[in-house]
Amino acid sequence: MKKILFLTRNFPPMMTEGSTRAYQLARQLQRNDWEPFVIGPPAVSGLDELKVKVKGRAKGAEAALNASGEDPFVRQEDEDDSGISALLEERFPFPVYHAGEPLSLKGASQAKAFRVIRGMPQNSFSAIKRGVGGLFSADASDNGWEESARSIAEQLLAEHPDIEIIYAQGPPVTPHMLGLELSGKYNKPLIFDCLEPYDIEGGESVSGMPVHQRLKKLEDQVLHSGQALIMPSRAMKVLFLKKHSGRLAYDDISIVENGYDPEEIEAISGFYQAGSVMRWTFILERLTRKEIAGFLGSIAALLKSQEGLRGALSFALIGSQRSDIDDLVRKSGLGDCVLLPWCYSRQAELDLCMMADVCGVVLGQNEMNECYVPERFYDAIGMKKTLFGVVPEGVVHQILSSVGGRVVPVKNIGETGDAILDLVSTWQAGQLQPSADDAVAGYKISESMKILIREIGYRLLPE
Repeated sequence: MKKILFLTRNFPPMMTEGSTRAYQLARQLQRNDWEPFVIGPPAVSGLDELKVKVKGRAKGAEAALNASGEDPFVRQEDEDDSGISALLEERFPFPVYHAGEPLSLKGASQAKAFRVIRGMPQNSFSAIKRGVGGLFSADASDNGWEESARSIAEQLLAEHPDIEIIYAQGPPVTPHMLGLELSGKYNKPLIFDCLEPYDIEGGESVSGMPVHQRLKKLEDQVLHSGQALIMPSRAMKVLFLKKHSGRLAYDDISIVENGYDPEEIEAISGFYQAGSVMRWTFILERLTRKEIAGFLGSIAALLKSQEGLRGALSFALIGSQRSDIDDLVRKSGLGDCVLLPWCYSRQAELDLCMMADVCGVVLGQNEMNECYVPERFYDAIGMKKTLFGVVPEGVVHQILSSVGGRVVPVKNIGETGDAILDLVSTWQAGQLQPSADDAVAGYKISESMKILIREIGYRLLPE
């Protein structure tokens, strides 16, 4: 079995953007006769105390009752799901080493623990004001990660000299820099996985010019190193090509898209059962506070104009911007029909998506969001749900169109309620259509793996 070294600060149990991607790539490589050695983010303690299992409700989620006094997001069976946990990253089938100063969630508030596990700024108000998503800041303090990861990596490379190639994911920049160092020192080919430009912090350019210049220099060093470059979307590739016009060729970058794993989806497929309440799960990412207020306000206006729907609809809001929007929900008058779960694991979010009749994604009107797709959205595609999006032009808009989903341009966020009403009428008539099998088949993670394995093969060819 061939061996590969993974360097990433995004890996479960962290829920930062890139965590599911790194896990799935490692898992898929293992299924293709590779043995991954993962050096990931710091160990997290106290997480089990937060993931309290509430009988009949989604694991890891603090449920709320709707107007009828019932919880519409209910697991139908309180069964042993140890096999599911193994599939969904809680027990890894390959070695994972934690680098950096350990994180303790013991005694942390729900909101603080939520932000820590997602790598979000602790100043939550400034984060939501800027529209920060789940991605680590490219210039975030590494809390000793690089030094610790270097020590672990050198020990692994000494014990396993047959490690053939290194995978490094960023931002943050430190895994890329460490990968470049180890590649040169041990003469190993390297694959850079670039999630976003370095000088993007939560979807906005870094304002401090010295920081911006330093990150630009580091990005240039990586992109022009001659090593393999992969990116999660064609839009991201085009962005980098424009940014480095004349210095990068089109074939210098390969596209390895995110996707869903059919085995994981099958493992939780039994948790859905139709009910008398229409259930919606929305993934909220990279929105400004004003945009979130507009989204909630449109739903509130719908329920005010259609009083009969109150109690017949239930909305679960997940994603990194679940944090600190409680006041907006209260102000909108939606407290009786909006579920605000504290999801500390991917499994908790998957449960809520699987139990929904409609899965939706809401993204802010930001240029970078045109290139960005929340990882959980790919899982929703694999569930073959009816899909809904309030999004800008870009990758998510294109995906929704390709699978027959309903799209509301985020610039027209006030029209969300009208679009929801159309789907409610369809649901009431028993005609809600799931995504077609042939439409979602191309989004399997196994399809993307063909490109990654091909790229690895090129790098391992004898010179």
